[in-house]
Amino acid sequence: MSKKSITLDIDPTIMEKNMRIIKENPVEEEINKLFASVDTMPSKLVKPTPGFCVKTFTKPEGKKVFVNICLTESIPCPRDITNDELMQILNSEDPSSYRVPMSIGEGRTEPDKSGAPATVYDVAINPDFFQENRKG
Repeated sequence: MSKKSITLDIDPTIMEKNMRIIKENPVEEEINKLFASVDTMPSKLVKPTPGFCVKTFTKPEGKKVFVNICLTESIPCPRDITNDELMQILNSEDPSSYRVPMSIGEGRTEPDKSGAPATVYDVAINPDFFQENRKG
């Protein structure tokens, strides 16, 4: 018994056309640009320690929000000022002249202890700044 070989003819233009569609897709090109820019942004991987959690609610919907305050030495302390100086800044024309360095993560949905969805944010601050303000 002899085996017959079977061949499958493929039209190479089909593959070429499909590749061209993807290559010329402006949405995909934009996504690729975004991914490329992420790689060039300076970043540092840190493992913060827990601080405390604040529970609040949105207005007017009343949806639950948790803000996890975490601590890491990778975040610098803000400039040291007195309470009087802080009050002057807050009451000034430009209260944004004083800033507290922090890293805020993207909001995500997590179940609360009853299983209901809640929005959660992680905020990292300097531990020395945290301790100094706990005394206050």
